[in-house]
Amino acid sequence: MDKKICRDCGEINESSSMFCASCQSSLGNAHIRKIDTSDINIGSGHSRNSTVHRTGTNAVSIWVWIGILFLMEIPLIGLITAMVLAFLVDDETLNNFGRAVLIVSLIAFVILLFT
Repeated sequence: MDKKICRDCGEINESSSMFCASCQSSLGNAHIRKIDTSDINIGSGHSRNSTVHRTGTNAVSIWVWIGILFLMEIPLIGLITAMVLAFLVDDETLNNFGRAVLIVSLIAFVILLFT
């Protein structure tokens, strides 16, 4: 079944739709794809035009997390690792983790200065 995929939010819409059901953007330039809607898991309270959630994408493995946590324990290397994760890695999960470590480290440093 042909569906239009919104370029702005990724919402799956009917092929006859002119505007996205989720973000109300114009679907004039939307991708038209054949999509088997039986594969889409639609929970209660969601419309038929629910966004496809990709499962099984490139998740960070447990060994990568163990390596990152090990590197975080080394004082200067941990700070460098957090900066690399926050700004240079393409994985959103690792970016968020790196930013969180930097923010918590900054807060701890400020508290240490004033005590």
